[in-house]
Amino acid sequence: MTPPVSLLILNALTKKGMSESDIKPGDALFFRYGWSTLWDQPDAYNTNPPGIGLEVAGWIAEKKVTMIGSDSFVGEVIPNPDPGLAYPVHQELMMKNGIFNLENMCFDELIEDNINEFVFIVTTIRFKGATGSPVRPIAIR
Repeated sequence: MTPPVSLLILNALTKKGMSESDIKPGDALFFRYGWSTLWDQPDAYNTNPPGIGLEVAGWIAEKKVTMIGSDSFVGEVIPNPDPGLAYPVHQELMMKNGIFNLENMCFDELIEDNINEFVFIVTTIRFKGATGSPVRPIAIR
């Protein structure tokens, strides 16, 4: 039996020396699955990536987070446990709550330096009519 979402989140935060009260409105939350180690293996990288589900997406929206990011190409679990849903986390976060999703991130240097909290700056390219952009993510501690 899978533990409730709140327990999974709380355990992950505790492991990093944080608590739920450390998550403030306007924060960005990042999920490291270890998936970036597969970048040089496209078949593996593009098959059944890990990610968050709708319960975690709801928790994120309640926290009024402005952005999530992950080291997978999608940020949400694929295939979705409900085959009738297509990218429901994207819909919940971006469409319903205006929460951005940054994908294909690499957290290696942050992990090596044991950095869990930092000022995050993301610079985008403005494309007229676009729904996405390449970015330059910057972490400042």
